Amino acid sequence: MPHTSFDLPSVIAFALLFGVKHGFDADHLATIDGLARLQAKRGRGTLARFSGALFSLGHGAMVLAAAWLLQRYGIDKLPEWLDPIGAWISIVFLTAIGLANLRAALGRTDPAAPRGSPFTRWILRLPIPSGPAASLCVGALFALSFDTMTVAAWFGLTGSRLGGATATLLLALTFVAGMVATDSVNGLMVAYLIGKSERFAQRAARLFSLLVGASA
Repeated sequence: MPHTSFDLPSVIAFALLFGVKHGFDADHLATIDGLARLQAKRGRGTLARFSGALFSLGHGAMVLAAAWLLQRYGIDKLPEWLDPIGAWISIVFLTAIGLANLRAALGRTDPAAPRGSPFTRWILRLPIPSGPAASLCVGALFALSFDTMTVAAWFGLTGSRLGGATATLLLALTFVAGMVATDSVNGLMVAYLIGKSERFAQRAARLFSLLVGASA
């Protein structure tokens, strides 16, 4: 994170770039892949294409709310107990995704096996609603992590020093805009690949497994 003595335009630029980077996180890639496949399986092509954007909007809404609350009540750091718990949740979750997807990507492709990464197939088995609320709710739930709440806390702290609630919301909105752009492209790409032939879809699944594994 940049030092809070920087001027507002510099911090806004950082927030935008950090939002773009956040959209490439392993959990974003894997979850959007799973949600797009879920909607496509249910015959909802439009929702499949917008699964990334909806996921990101739900995720971003939680970031905005958390940043505003932290700034509003003057909370400049997260509770101490959240640090080790959040760190281990992130480590275990991302390591599991990385290892599972690398194994799937480097293993032999079975034409009769279900397509997608293990994490994707797990998402497909969840009782997720079929409407837009599915991606929105999943995105919001994924924001309840130590890393994301740390970002929200930084927005609250920096916003307090640069102009209060207005600066806080501006930083958070800029971050969300960058994240939505990345996740939207990811969702469109997944939906496009799903519509291709069986052979190409199998190769696409291996590619996304490699991307998620490398990101973790």
